[in-house]
Amino acid sequence: MPPPPGGNQTHVIKADQTVKSGMANWRSRKFSTRTADTSAILVSNGARLTLTDATIEKAGDTSSFDGSSFVGLNAALLANEGGVLTVSDSRVIATGSGANGAFAVGAKSFVRLQQVDIRATGDNAHGVMVAGGGRMEMEDVTIFTSAQRSAAIATDRGSGEIRVKGGQWQTTGAMSPVLYSTGVIDVMGGCGRADAAEAVVIEGSNLVELRDTRLTGARNGAMIYQSFSGDAEGQHGRLNITGGEFIASSGPLLYVTNTHADVTLKATRLQAASGILVQARADRWGRQGNNGGHLRLQASRMALSGAVLADGLSDITLTLGEGARWTGRSQGKVSLSLQAGAAWVLDGDAQVSRLEGADCESGSCRNIRGNGFSVRYDPAANPWAKGRSFSLPGGGLLRPAV
Repeated sequence: MPPPPGGNQTHVIKADQTVKSGMANWRSRKFSTRTADTSAILVSNGARLTLTDATIEKAGDTSSFDGSSFVGLNAALLANEGGVLTVSDSRVIATGSGANGAFAVGAKSFVRLQQVDIRATGDNAHGVMVAGGGRMEMEDVTIFTSAQRSAAIATDRGSGEIRVKGGQWQTTGAMSPVLYSTGVIDVMGGCGRADAAEAVVIEGSNLVELRDTRLTGARNGAMIYQSFSGDAEGQHGRLNITGGEFIASSGPLLYVTNTHADVTLKATRLQAASGILVQARADRWGRQGNNGGHLRLQASRMALSGAVLADGLSDITLTLGEGARWTGRSQGKVSLSLQAGAAWVLDGDAQVSRLEGADCESGSCRNIRGNGFSVRYDPAANPWAKGRSFSLPGGGLLRPAV
């Protein structure tokens, strides 16, 4: 039998208030604990609890950050072993290390939050979290975290699912993104910012879906990677963004390392202050020499701006669909597909491995604007070009690499 989440160590889960059977409905009450490794409220064993107009205060530190991340040790609000917890019009204040605001762990455990304000100020204390297949739904929830390794919304070992509608989320600590996914995080509406980390981190073969959401990351927009820590399986992350805004105050808008990634962007407003749209490269994770990033990016009905960069261990495939216009340059093993109604505008010399959909006739390409810059292509990967050079509107050439 495999060990429980978090390895072989067993953590004793305790709470000041515990509901282990039946159904309970508590209104206009205050719950508080200052005891280490102790939740304010635990709902377990298939029980159901509804909290309305409640104040939950959780102080006291965890004895195990793994226990806090994998099984909810020291969380302010915890549902496990099939417990169902519904909280509305309430406030959660968690000040201890490892004191996550609300946590669901286990395949049948479920937490629903509606119009809840959560403040988590300790190290390794996320606003909300699921693990081990737990599920959570949130509507109009406000989250603030202020310490390191404290994402606003997170999943951890054993995966899980969080669905979010509206709300505001802010993190100020290092390594504290708005969203950290080792499972499925689905967000509709709302806005969030990470003042010292990425807006989104996806580890392993997991997913973040954003619709009409505004997110800002101080350090990259999104990072998709595999750390091999054991917290997430697989090497194929997915990020889908429709509408809204996605902003990187520094670093690449999309950063991929030691994994494969699929990113789909539709009608989204993008901003990368660094001038780097996408970067795929080897970093400190994985086996040296085999730890590059491999990205497939599709965009439609939107403007993109910035460089697309791949190092020697990495590759990027960029597909521009109808209504997509990319202004930028490419470097490294980058393949580009220009579908009907798409355009590429150069702002520097570029290179491509494979180029599809270039509208090149009579020695000129109509859907690539040169602005005085040139694109070098791989002749072997582009037999259609027959090793020829083509002029570009605004000056410049599409020419074979030599």
